Order: sequence, then structure tokens, then C-alpha cells
Amino acid sequence: MWTQSLRERDITAEWLRYWDLQEQGANPPHVQGIPRQLEYLRTYAREMAYVEVPKQGEAPRAFRKKMYGTSRTIRLAADPLRNVHITILYPQTDWERVWSNLHATWAADAIKVSWFKVIHDILPTKERLHAIRLTDPGPLPHVW
Repeated sequence: MWTQSLRERDITAEWLRYWDLQEQGANPPHVQGIPRQLEYLRTYAREMAYVEVPKQGEAPRAFRKKMYGTSRTIRLAADPLRNVHITILYPQTDWERVWSNLHATWAADAIKVSWFKVIHDILPTKERLHAIRLTDPGPLPHVW
């Protein structure tokens, strides 16, 4: 039995029971009976058909890791990773080193998030908001 939302009185658990998604489904999966409004269940049924059945005594965490790994593989096959916008803007930068340094630092997560925003040029400055057409440029500050 899958470990996905089996709590009693949980709406997702009810939907899983209703569409018989508690066990590994047919391969290829048939999701036509599940309404499009419940796209998350359609995706679940589609992807779980390709996930190996949990082994006897397998920890839920190990199974989730396997499940997410399979989902990631399916997603990458359908839509390969694209370059991040900032790497296109500054191709001369050694981005592998930037990412490595950002992840390896001993700084607090809040600081890393700020650095991430700076690196990706996504801080909500007036210039940035104007560039993405969220504000008018407004009057320029008077410099003496």
C-alpha cells in the first residue's frame, strides 16, 4: 500500500480510494477517468505507475526519495533544464564556482537567501520593478 495520504477523513485519501490509486497502477497509466480539476491526482497516478513498489521493510523516507527521483526523471525527460537567466546575461562568470560557494558557506539561511536574490538580480529595486513592468520609473532622485 502506498504511503501517500492514507489518514482517515482526508479528502486526498478518499480520492485515492475512489480511483483505486492505493496500489501500483497499470503501465502505461490510464488517467482519463480522473477529472482535469484534480490534476495533482492525475499526475500522481501517471507517475506512480513508474515507481518501483516499496520493498518489505523499506523506510517511508527511502520510498519518498525513490518516488521523487522517478518524478524528477520524468520531468527532465519531458522538459530539460534550461539555463538560468543570470547565466545568460553574464556568460563569462564561473557559475559553477558561484553556486558552489553559495551552498558551501556557513552563513545563515536568511543571508544565503539574500545572496541568492542578489546573484539572480531579483531584488525588488525600483529599477528592477520598472524593468519587469511592475512600476513606473517615477521621478529620478535629485543629486547635488
